[in-house]
Amino acid sequence: MLFSRKDTIMRSAIMFAMFCLFVSACDHRSVTTTADAMPAPDLGPARSDMLSADALRTDLPTADAVPRDERHIAEPDKGVSPGPISVGVDNVTPLADVAVSGTWPVGFATYRITARNEAITLVGAVVHTTHKHDVAKVALVYKNKASTTVWREGYPDSNGDFIFPDGALDMYIGKGKSELLTVNAYLNTIANGAVSGDGVKLGLKKVASQWAAGSTLTNGFVALGESSNVKLYGAADNISVDNTKLAFQVVRKTKVLPTESDFGSIAHTTKSQDAVGVFTFKSTAEPNSGQNSTLKSVTVKLSGSLIAIGQGDNQTALSVYSGSAFNAATLMGFGVVTGLDTHGSSIAEIPINAMNYWSGDKQVYFVVNSTDSDFVDSANSIEKLTLHLIKYKWFDGVADAELFPVIGVSAMYGKTYLY
Repeated sequence: MLFSRKDTIMRSAIMFAMFCLFVSACDHRSVTTTADAMPAPDLGPARSDMLSADALRTDLPTADAVPRDERHIAEPDKGVSPGPISVGVDNVTPLADVAVSGTWPVGFATYRITARNEAITLVGAVVHTTHKHDVAKVALVYKNKASTTVWREGYPDSNGDFIFPDGALDMYIGKGKSELLTVNAYLNTIANGAVSGDGVKLGLKKVASQWAAGSTLTNGFVALGESSNVKLYGAADNISVDNTKLAFQVVRKTKVLPTESDFGSIAHTTKSQDAVGVFTFKSTAEPNSGQNSTLKSVTVKLSGSLIAIGQGDNQTALSVYSGSAFNAATLMGFGVVTGLDTHGSSIAEIPINAMNYWSGDKQVYFVVNSTDSDFVDSANSIEKLTLHLIKYKWFDGVADAELFPVIGVSAMYGKTYLY
């Protein structure tokens, strides 16, 4: 029994000797008790530094201050299982493209990780690459429990693996929630080992079928259940992922990207030098390399109601110029577009062999003779004509490059002109 002292008075204690009293059924007995007062022991003068038991726990709230559902001692929920965890490639994952050597961060993959039964923390992972010599390091980007964006960097081993061991990560996913894990890379320069033309992929490492469906992640993928304190592992707990959507990023020393750039009117009249497509080609080089690009060819086709049905010789000349002065000094290349009939044409590759070495932006004009007999501008209706830039080739100082089919996109359209 704990006694407390108030002022200088000690409360008396009542003590009972242990006894047994047997009572038969339906019988009655009475018990009389007497007590003799015991003298209080002399504890000396009261000490001002002595606290009551209640005073020692002034940090505890009163019962009324604590919600009913919280009036218990917290314990781990041993009945909660951290699984299942689902891992999938998110739709924001980059499509195939050209990536410039020596640049960062280059996006390769974004995964959506979902926690089902309880909140989890991703504490370990392994990323794999097809071409370790092209990648200087990898950065995993995610949010932790405080919703702070975190970057964790790793370097390749001899197998092309970037290992983030158990405890290296702290990516938090709430119960019933999904969060994104992004895989970025720092690319090597050509001088430091990157190879122009290499198609590089990066993704979470699997036991097998690395870039396809099926198979599980390796046991380097580690998730910790926040309530159960149980860890789940990729292979051991059958956590699979389909990496089919992950696309190649093709390393080049320069990247050439065109955009449609005719800011003039779409109203046209037929004439001998008719600009039916205007594009700005932008060349981006490896940092500090000073490397220029050399445009080698463009592949185009024509479509629209201005192209007559059953008229002319089904072909027309197409010239490519650097700038809006259409003359011999600015002529980049020349070719013939065939199959010109019934509102369309065949695909034609036009070789480029002059005025084609540049850095930064270069405006390129595609010009036809729209008075050719294969074009008919009727008086009673509005005709249309569109140039399709399907693909192009360039030299990056190391090797030839080609935009399509690298990114696998359809043709880039010029403006549709009205006649």
